[in-house]
Amino acid sequence: MAWAAESMVKALLEDHIRHAWWRRRMERVIDRLSNHYIVCGFGRMGAQIGRELTRRELAFVVIERDPIVLDMLRANGVLHIEGDATSDSILLTAGVSHARGLATALSGDADNALVVISAKGLNPYLQVVARASSREMEAKLLRAGADRVVTPYTIAGQRMALGLLQPAVNEFLNSVVFDAEKHTELGEIEVREHSEYVGRTLRESRLRERWGAIVVAIKYQGGEFILSPSADTILGCGDMLILVASASCWQELQHV
Repeated sequence: MAWAAESMVKALLEDHIRHAWWRRRMERVIDRLSNHYIVCGFGRMGAQIGRELTRRELAFVVIERDPIVLDMLRANGVLHIEGDATSDSILLTAGVSHARGLATALSGDADNALVVISAKGLNPYLQVVARASSREMEAKLLRAGADRVVTPYTIAGQRMALGLLQPAVNEFLNSVVFDAEKHTELGEIEVREHSEYVGRTLRESRLRERWGAIVVAIKYQGGEFILSPSADTILGCGDMLILVASASCWQELQHV
């Protein structure tokens, strides 16, 4: 009995030491991150966000407190912080002050609102996307400071209606936007201050000739969208180009 008790205590201590070592190692890695993403809650929606970030080879940190989910994250080597995402100290440990974006997909609307308020208070320049359960809550989260709000049931209903009424458009979205195995990808690039494209026309940019990229739309700084812009459209600093291009070209396109 003494031997069994000693073995049990030893196993528990080893497990505790191993978890503590893993936690310190992760915190050191997270401390070195910059322009990364934070995912609050790793349920079905959070896991999908994680898969998309992984597919795009983007660094991210998960904040979670469910022991079962934490074991899964640990087993798969996913960077994570154990704790409450509404806590300022937990957000700071996840690197919110130097992160690029945050997605909060917690189960409760009130918790998501608190995360938005806390995250924006710690980093006003952070891009924050929040999950909402209703249209009413969507408006409240936007007032709380969220840059974008997603209502899963609304989006699912829209996609089902699209599949019913316009199946070809639905297939296009599936193959270009939502298919993880796709060879083409819909995305965006910003015309930065020192970009070679500033002051040039779309024709002069030669995006199609160099990368086979098709410009679907341009979003100007004021928020106006121009669909199917002409080749004579002049590009300015801060313009956002919405492109369809080969998935293999996107790494290069992000740095032009």
